[in-house]
Amino acid sequence: GSIKFGGEMTFAGHLTGGNIKGPILTVAPEADITGNIESDTCTIGASVKGNVVVTGKCDLKASAVLIGDLTTSRLVMAEGATFVGKANITPGKSNPPAGGTKPA
Repeated sequence: GSIKFGGEMTFAGHLTGGNIKGPILTVAPEADITGNIESDTCTIGASVKGNVVVTGKCDLKASAVLIGDLTTSRLVMAEGATFVGKANITPGKSNPPAGGTKPA
């Protein structure tokens, strides 16, 4: 299933085939996500297989494994973090959701 929340959330469970969307998300090291993430601020410390769109800062901790495309304004990646995919980092701009329409 999908999770939509307001405010701040720490996700420490397992999600397969769904999406997580909300303002401030922390993915705990024991979590496992197969799905997409949309957030204003996101800290990832676990395995995420899917696309991640963060309008602000995305922080990949040393325990993070991100397999998918990342769109963000700011990226912090700790030594030991794994990222396999394309990164679209555009400082100072709000990013459209993955798969969104491109401006003409």
